Amino acid sequence: MENKILLIEDDADIAGLIEIYLRKSGYEVVQTDHVEEAILLYDSEHPDLIISDIQLPGKLSGYDLCKIIRDKSQTPFIFISCKGEIEEIIDGIELGADDYLPKPFDPLELMVRVKARLRYKTKKELLKFDQLEINLNNLQVKKDGNEIVLARKEREILLLLCQNPNKVFESEEIYKHVWKQDSMGDYRSLLVHISNLRKKIENDPNHPVYIKTIRGVGYQFETPSGGN
Repeated sequence: MENKILLIEDDADIAGLIEIYLRKSGYEVVQTDHVEEAILLYDSEHPDLIISDIQLPGKLSGYDLCKIIRDKSQTPFIFISCKGEIEEIIDGIELGADDYLPKPFDPLELMVRVKARLRYKTKKELLKFDQLEINLNNLQVKKDGNEIVLARKEREILLLLCQNPNKVFESEEIYKHVWKQDSMGDYRSLLVHISNLRKKIENDPNHPVYIKTIRGVGYQFETPSGGN
């Protein structure tokens, strides 16, 4: 099955050139020049990768699109833009983009980056830990084959921990990652979300197998025997 690429670019010449190269490389292409339409296309077309300019017509920018997509999934996201200053590149990557290619660029280089991101996505999109399964592409979590509905911050905590199995995270480190600010020493919100998360993914929340408390430090996602 062809990988589907969502392309957001308002320069018709550039969009046309990229689309030609993508189709020649065997990809299906869905294209728009507005973020608002891109969001609708993302939900209806379920692309495997997104290529987006930053400065686009309308109220929303490519940065806004990246934020919205990252709230939904970990679909690979590549920025292409005339904004090639290091600050803009850092901003894009910190928002969750996987790659950044300043204009002008060689379309063949873009194809290489697309191929690499899709290859990495295929390898990393599904994590399995015994009865627990986490799809990093659509952020779906299943236990014994049944989908578990997680709140946004529960999901962010789980993703941080499970993508770094057996690593001990300090409570402050988790708090900053999820809440984007210092805790000021108040970890009550984190404790509540950890408790709720355990109730959803653990067989016995009082004796967790996955999310372990490291007293005086923080938390660790422990890989059960047989997990990957």
